[in-house]
Amino acid sequence: MRAATDADFNSRSRQIEVKLDIYFDVRIATPFTVSKSDYLIDVEWLEEISADSSNPLGVISSNELSFRLFNKDGIFSPTNTLSPHYGKIKAGIIIALYIRTVDDTDEVEWTQLGMYLTTGWDAQITGTYADITANDIWYYLFNTTMVDYPVTKI
Repeated sequence: MRAATDADFNSRSRQIEVKLDIYFDVRIATPFTVSKSDYLIDVEWLEEISADSSNPLGVISSNELSFRLFNKDGIFSPTNTLSPHYGKIKAGIIIALYIRTVDDTDEVEWTQLGMYLTTGWDAQITGTYADITANDIWYYLFNTTMVDYPVTKI
């Protein structure tokens, strides 16, 4: 297995493969991995340094990962008591995003593109799909209440 190179990703003709490691239980070191060979249907990844604003430099923004899973037998539905993930589907689930190029001659190592925390999970027991949104740590930092420390003169 070899490491991916810039030439792999910049090639005129290339195929990119994606996998996600979902950590339903952080106490268990082995994640639930999804890829195109099983549950993963679609992935959208937005990485940006800043978003437009009236500030000339923009504002720092959170990176976002959105993906769709095949919800076979309601496995990714939060209310499905028969799902092995029942009681574990909530905000803040850690998702690790990996990509690699597909090479017919040899296998290319996975490159991790970041860690994300779920911010949205939409799946019905009878629904075909589960639509998940996750953001990087900046999302949580931007949306926390700022602590107001009392400052006194000594």
